[in-house]
Amino acid sequence: MSSSKAPAKSAKTAAPSLFERAPEPGLEVVHARAEHAATSTAAQLFSGYDRVRVLTYSNSISMIARLAAWCPDVEIIFGREDIINDATKLLHFQTLLLSEIREELTGAPRQPDGPAPDLHARIAAGTLRFFVVQQLVSHEKLFLLENTTTGDTRVLAGSANLSERGFGGVQNESFYVFDNDPVAWEAKQAKYLAIREQSAAPVAEEAFTDERLDTSHLPLFNPARATSSNGLPTIYVIEQGPPGPVVIEKFLAQRPPKVLTELAAQLVTSKNAVRVDRKIATEGIRYVKSNQRTAEANDEETVTVDWRTARVTRGGQPWPLEVADADVAADAALLVEYFAGYQQFHGNTAKLARDYFTFQCWLYLSPFLCDLRNDAARNGFIYDYPIFGILYGRSNCGKSELIRLLLKSMFGLDGFLEKDWFTKSKVAGLREQNQRYPLAFDDLDATRFNSHAVALIKEDHLVGQYPAVVLSMNQEKDSFETEIRKRCLVLYTDASLPDHTGVSRTLARQVKRLKSQLGTAFYRRYLLRVCEKLQTEGFPLDILTFSSEILVALFRESLPPQMELPAWCTVVSLDGYTRGKHDKVRTELLEILQHNPTAWQISGTRAVLIMEPMTLRKLRKDIPDYLLSSSRQGDRLVFKKDELEAFLEVQMGKKPSWWRRVLGEQ
Repeated sequence: MSSSKAPAKSAKTAAPSLFERAPEPGLEVVHARAEHAATSTAAQLFSGYDRVRVLTYSNSISMIARLAAWCPDVEIIFGREDIINDATKLLHFQTLLLSEIREELTGAPRQPDGPAPDLHARIAAGTLRFFVVQQLVSHEKLFLLENTTTGDTRVLAGSANLSERGFGGVQNESFYVFDNDPVAWEAKQAKYLAIREQSAAPVAEEAFTDERLDTSHLPLFNPARATSSNGLPTIYVIEQGPPGPVVIEKFLAQRPPKVLTELAAQLVTSKNAVRVDRKIATEGIRYVKSNQRTAEANDEETVTVDWRTARVTRGGQPWPLEVADADVAADAALLVEYFAGYQQFHGNTAKLARDYFTFQCWLYLSPFLCDLRNDAARNGFIYDYPIFGILYGRSNCGKSELIRLLLKSMFGLDGFLEKDWFTKSKVAGLREQNQRYPLAFDDLDATRFNSHAVALIKEDHLVGQYPAVVLSMNQEKDSFETEIRKRCLVLYTDASLPDHTGVSRTLARQVKRLKSQLGTAFYRRYLLRVCEKLQTEGFPLDILTFSSEILVALFRESLPPQMELPAWCTVVSLDGYTRGKHDKVRTELLEILQHNPTAWQISGTRAVLIMEPMTLRKLRKDIPDYLLSSSRQGDRLVFKKDELEAFLEVQMGKKPSWWRRVLGEQ
């Protein structure tokens, strides 16, 4: 075997043509002579060798089992040249590859030409090893066979992968065999070792022996190569770029989960390259664990609560409520620090913090709402216990991050569910899985809300254990019908944080730090207090007062004595929420009064608003019914003047004092 030599350069090189291709890198060319051609079985090709090393791109577990039965020492590198330059697909490939091997591993069939090996034992003993390519592009399929006793070697090169189809004679595959050929052996072994050492990561034993596949087992995050020879953390660099023009097999035909796409986006640092060191790997593992679930499988987000015994389980395991006072105080301080960040927002920041505290009161109590609603269905008014919570308003008002932080403080997880799962049928399944762990959907658009949310919200016949549902929406959904508002906790905010500012970046870093430090001790103490209060006082009529009294007391106990409670940390009530839930339409009517006063006509006990019909239709959805003296008629809304003045806290037909000050009249 030899490499072709490049032709000598001429003395004078012509200028390249406009259509001339750039010089191509040299290709390895094997010069060989065929001795004879014959058919052979896989067993015949591999028999007599006790060590085999394989470079392959697809596989079947049955073929791996056969190879392990024939050879005492097996090493396999899996790689795909069409995905190694894309971090999202790389993560997806590694997840699916390991999952597929794990799924079939214990069921490896007994082969007619050899015993069924104990693959788990072989992996644990280190005589069956797996690697995955992470950087180097290599399309070659290669098999290196050795008999370590006799010194015999065999090189198999060709088109077939390590699979039953590749070796079963059902595909048009061919092999080139080099027996005891030192030139072929040295060259191909050098190539294999270069790929393994420079570009392949080992798969940890735990990836196959632990009860379930953990994110930390992915080779990209595998601690088996945590340090290099100089003692520094190993850094994997994935050059992002377009995939090569090759066929994508079944596992790449699947759309990668959103969590992997978002994770890969977070890993990109500079110059379009992904750099993964030990710290980034740890953060990536934590991120995936906090966001990883499917609509059908749910190991983490399952919570049960028995308030009579104060027993809570999460993921089927007991979740103790006895926690150290120091841990509760630490969490309380972090929550107060988080809410203090709203002072940097633009708009009515005091109202923003107060409304978000109201939402916290509702969300913290949500695991008990099914009990309260079940009781109210028999003896009370079910709408006092809303099972849906909706945060909506301007972009960058912090609603999504608030939900993440509160979920993190409750159960240690901060992920949203896929928006595609928000359908009536899938929510029913998710409710059964989660039991009392809240279902949270982020950035829901008006189309999906109107198609699915309305029917779900009006579903008042739920019984047994079921979770609250949290929806985050931007201002696209600008109104909610009365039937929706009376069944939900709806909070609107117009305060926001401008993009691309120093304050925005500073707060983002602060939130990341707070979330990394925040535990669940504060919420566990809250759960214990709720159980104790329910046991002694029974079910509350006002859930916001009930919950906020416990939270305010916890904050007061946990914060330093010299520290005053923030203004937002005060007892709230359903009556106060009811008065405030029409803040958005109140603001809109006042703006019309200020900027378009001629749209109003005052006649005796009536105040008539005359505007374009579409605008009035939107306003009408949010306006409380008691304000109107009649239904909308074309281009006008007719209000009861006295009720409207009380609602707006202004006198109709007279410029309010704040308006006169703006106009310079006083």
